[in-house]
Amino acid sequence: MDATRVDDLLSTFALDVAHGSVFVRNWSPPCGVRPRASVLVIHGIAEHSGRYDRLARFLSAKGMTVYALDLPGHGRSAQAGRLGNAGPEAWSDMTAAVTALTRFVSRRHADLPLFSFGHSMGSALNQWQIQNNGDLLEGAILCGTFGALPDGLDEARMEQMAALLAVADAATRTAPSETMVHAVGGFTLPFVEAGKTPNGTEWQTQDPAEAQAFLDDPLCGFAFSNETTLSVVRGFSALWADAAERRIPHDLPLLIVAGENDPVGKKTATIRELIGRYLGHGLTDVSCRFYPGQRHELLNEPRKDHTHRLIGHWIERVLDR
Repeated sequence: MDATRVDDLLSTFALDVAHGSVFVRNWSPPCGVRPRASVLVIHGIAEHSGRYDRLARFLSAKGMTVYALDLPGHGRSAQAGRLGNAGPEAWSDMTAAVTALTRFVSRRHADLPLFSFGHSMGSALNQWQIQNNGDLLEGAILCGTFGALPDGLDEARMEQMAALLAVADAATRTAPSETMVHAVGGFTLPFVEAGKTPNGTEWQTQDPAEAQAFLDDPLCGFAFSNETTLSVVRGFSALWADAAERRIPHDLPLLIVAGENDPVGKKTATIRELIGRYLGHGLTDVSCRFYPGQRHELLNEPRKDHTHRLIGHWIERVLDR
């Protein structure tokens, strides 16, 4: 593995996975700070690992070595001209990439406890992570998560899409998904002020600077292809099978954080359902924090510093118990 040094804390490298490689960022603790833990960061739909630089540097200052990958079809892992198109096996390839990085970090830092953080789609992948790799983890954080399909991505629409794609040509399978575009549009509309034209970020954050940064980032805001949308949404649905959730280690500490105005979790409704199921399955250490007035991207909301501190303190509590 050949790493490229970016600055005193950050380096990047390519990690081999089943169908090629994924781009990985790694932030190390500053010189003189004793490493205490490793943290894996899993990003959401239509973004990339670089958007977690602020959180990663906050955690590295506390002695945590942080790894974040660009998922297949995203960021610098995507093939040229194929942002949002991770293929018909997108969910399987994403979970395989998460597992590959988890095992890599576990081997590389065998002496350090490992935590896994995921936001939005990354939190769904983190739900998969705790079901399948929970024995490798010291704890996990679900941020901007959900416990049932968000509005606009229901099972009936997915069945219709599956039927269409079964007889579709390659151009249709790889075309941007109108279903996904309409779902995100549905998230946006309740937050648009009267007389204003939406820019599509209103559901994500109230901070104009953060919204503009997202809009200006050429690696953000793209649409998933039809076949990638179908694969990922089917992956979501499989997470909530009783047998899948029962695989989570009962004593694994979990932190769940979300904005009370986040439409992805239906304003915490499906998150509360998820927590109820986890407790019903016997999980014994589930903490949650819902932020009044906050939207989907807690790490880019006006109270982001508080969210950073909450995550850092929770990890330290688990380490110190």
